[in-house]
Amino acid sequence: MTRTATPTEAPATPEAPATNGTAPTVPARRMPRPNRVELTGRLKATPSLRYTTKGGVPVADLVLVTNEQSAQEVPIVAWREIAEWAAEELEAGDPLLVLGRVVVRTYSTEDGDRTYLEIAALQLLPGDRQAQPGPLDGDAVAPA
Repeated sequence: MTRTATPTEAPATPEAPATNGTAPTVPARRMPRPNRVELTGRLKATPSLRYTTKGGVPVADLVLVTNEQSAQEVPIVAWREIAEWAAEELEAGDPLLVLGRVVVRTYSTEDGDRTYLEIAALQLLPGDRQAQPGPLDGDAVAPA
C-alpha cells in the first residue's frame, strides 16, 4: 500500500506567503537596503586634497550646500581618483551631484563620545548631469 502526501497550505504571512497547495514554501528573505544617497547642491568651498600617512592615498574633503534657503551643509569625503579629480576640477560654488554612502564615525574626546556623519563619494558629477558609470566611478571609498 502506497501513501500519497497531501500538500498543506502555509499561512499567509510576509515570511511565508500562501502556496495554495501547489509548491513548497520557502521563507522570504529580507534584502538589506543598500546604503546609497544622492545629493545635489553647490560646493561651499574649493575641495582640499590631502594624503593618508599610510600609503599616501589621496583624500579630498568637500562641503555640499544642499538647500540654499536654509543652508544645509553636508560633509563629503572622496578617495583616490575621485579625490584627485575633485581637487583639480571643482571650485567653490560649482553645482554638483554626489552619489555615495552614509558613513558614521564615533570617536572619544575629553567631553565624551562624539558621532560624526559624512557621505563617502562613490561618484561625482558636475552640473546637472545624470548619474551614469564613468571615469569618476569609485569602486572603493576608504582604505581598509
